Amino acid sequence: MASHAEPAPIVAPTASPPPTLPEREALARQMMEATGELSRHPGDGWIMADPAPLSPALVRKFHGLIRAMCPPEPRVPDLEARIEDQVRRMMRYMQPLIVMGFKAALHVLDLAPVWRGKSLKRLQDLPPDVGARILTEVERARLGPISDMVSAARAAVLAPYYDLDEVLAHIGYTPVEFMRRRVALRRRLAAGEAALDGDHIGPYAPGLRADNLADIAVAAARVEPQAKAKEVAP
Repeated sequence: MASHAEPAPIVAPTASPPPTLPEREALARQMMEATGELSRHPGDGWIMADPAPLSPALVRKFHGLIRAMCPPEPRVPDLEARIEDQVRRMMRYMQPLIVMGFKAALHVLDLAPVWRGKSLKRLQDLPPDVGARILTEVERARLGPISDMVSAARAAVLAPYYDLDEVLAHIGYTPVEFMRRRVALRRRLAAGEAALDGDHIGPYAPGLRADNLADIAVAAARVEPQAKAKEVAP
């Protein structure tokens, strides 16, 4: 009787260890110095995820939503396809429930002209200005989750829209000096220096945080006497 060799055991792949601090610093230096250009979209080798799958029917509905939500000026070549590509890549980083909700919003909002009684045509078949008015009405109608769908979809569309080079040039947004300061900060951090108070930006910057706390204190001082007056009222 012929003997059969036992199959080789299946070994589960092991996760790659996280990069060490020197490796992270080397990657940071590579990304900082890859091009030497201060452009909004430098060719620094950064790779995003592949676009998430979307059926042709949903793509058509999404394009109609994009046309209705984006300003008419400036004229951007391949506007719908470029925003669609960016959003579909972003979908790879979203939780599955968020992706499901986004797809459901495409279905619901595409039929908004019909269930709002404005037209027998779907949003994708209407002129952009007509679709824009209908979506604004839905957003302001306080229809609960449906109005929230418009706000969420608008955020998903306008975020990549205002990142397009043509739009940045149209509004005159060229933050070169800002980028110089941030690159200098990254180089200081890579060299082992600590960030200074002036390096922090956004709502958690020390100055802004102090201003926010002061505003909260002022608002509380105004509200507290009113609350106490209501408590003692007969």
